[in-house]
Amino acid sequence: MSFDNLVIIAAVAAAIPLALGATGIHMPGPVLEIVAGIILGPAVLGVVSVDQTVKAIGLLGLGFLLFLAGLEIDVQHFRGTRARRALSGLALSVALGLASGLVLHAVGLAQSALLVGIALVATSLGLIVPVLKDAGVADLTVGQLTIAGASTAEVTSVLLLSLFFSERGGALGGRLLLLGLLALVAAAAVRLVMRAERSSAISALVVRLADTTAQIRVRLAVLALVGFAAIADRLGFEAILGAFLAGLLLRLVDADAMSRHPQFHIKLEGIGYGFLIPVFFVMSGITFDLHALTGHPTTLLRVPLYFALLLLVRGLPALFYRGILTNREVVAAGILQAASLPFIVAATQIGLALHAITTANAAALVAAGLVSVLVNPVVALRLLAPARPAMRAQSASAEMVAVDAMQHVQPPVGTTPSRRRPAGSRRAGLRRRRRGAVLHNRPSPRHRWNSDRVHRTRSGHRRRSASSISARRTGLWCTCGCRRPAATPPMAPSTGRRISISAASKATSAARTTPCPPASPPPACTPSSSGAAASTSCSEPRRSTRCNAAAPADH
Repeated sequence: MSFDNLVIIAAVAAAIPLALGATGIHMPGPVLEIVAGIILGPAVLGVVSVDQTVKAIGLLGLGFLLFLAGLEIDVQHFRGTRARRALSGLALSVALGLASGLVLHAVGLAQSALLVGIALVATSLGLIVPVLKDAGVADLTVGQLTIAGASTAEVTSVLLLSLFFSERGGALGGRLLLLGLLALVAAAAVRLVMRAERSSAISALVVRLADTTAQIRVRLAVLALVGFAAIADRLGFEAILGAFLAGLLLRLVDADAMSRHPQFHIKLEGIGYGFLIPVFFVMSGITFDLHALTGHPTTLLRVPLYFALLLLVRGLPALFYRGILTNREVVAAGILQAASLPFIVAATQIGLALHAITTANAAALVAAGLVSVLVNPVVALRLLAPARPAMRAQSASAEMVAVDAMQHVQPPVGTTPSRRRPAGSRRAGLRRRRRGAVLHNRPSPRHRWNSDRVHRTRSGHRRRSASSISARRTGLWCTCGCRRPAATPPMAPSTGRRISISAASKATSAARTTPCPPASPPPACTPSSSGAAASTSCSEPRRSTRCNAAAPADH
């Protein structure tokens, strides 16, 4: 086993992002990796070749690429109006792809009409999402519809490729039964994982080992990838179907991974995009037959033909979005959906292994994919540029509406907000507000007998009764212990109507700041007018029933 070729490939994979970052050129990295593989491979310089080590790591990179593609698919995109429009566009894409393949096969430009049709249906979801995020429209309607259309196309193309093209072959009925068996295995795995998540002991163990050297979540994800790839291979399908299914199921059982453990996806992408996937793309460039593409002028003319077919098959279904998108957004969505490279590379390699496609057609398809990922994102960004000011204006107007609503909801300055909203109709709420002051001034019937007592709760804390707290808050009790008369609330001086307890307490807050007046001393006893020494008349002091002391704060 030699690592010489792997060292060169690793050096190329490290140099490309550094060069892009230093020059500021916005270009997909896989494109330059394939071009570098073509230049360094046997087609031009012959510096590097594909040996067993590079081939094994490249195969793992292909599996990891499909695994991450499945991890990017959100099940929410297959519901509601977006799903119906996306599925309608998918049906049109499949019909157009099969029709294009049949036409190419009829004129002698395609050996397998089905393989070419499936390759034209695919969309590079991993390229579309970053472009939409850079444009700032990933969360808008145009972004959600584009992602939904790309997700349905990617799932369908992987299923069709695994169902109709495999090295083991077999009848279609038997392969459908095996596909159902694979779905049952996937459902059982999902049920097992969801049961394990309900166990507090297992969940605590996974959380404890997640960010240590064990990296248990990453190891379990790799186990799912390799396990489903092996099961798919045993059932007669391509391993990429199992890898794609593993990523899809992982996203399904752990939908809120970005909020619960956001570093998990970053770790998986570090393994894939940091090591395995660049090796696969460079290896694809090394095995690219440049002489078959440039050897004959008619072969070279197939590149714009396949590129036009990509725009037709994947761009035309965007017309289903016309009802809710503008014309510019519809065109941008169609152009983005027509960008595809990774799946085309995988499909052509499988087709070459099965002798279902010629080297010239494979090279032309890959070259058309290279052109699509180079040109389509740039044009789409230009078309989506006017959507950024509109998005900012929409967010600003939403903020103004929210502030206006808050101003209407908030009470005026100097008043106390109501703790309970009136229930029922408007008339019932008015009746309740009219008699609310009288009702709240009276102690509750269940606490009337101990309105001035303090009792204990179950936790042992001292707690005043509800009526006592209400009385202190409304000013019915004074610091000296005397009780105010609480017959009816005061009248508003301007309207003559009764006002609430909160308004009354605020109106009399200034008067409560003075302490209670001291009790008047008892008068001295004076002898009676009759002059009898034993007969004296003393007047007892009368306790004040009114004071202005402030009620103490409740703790």
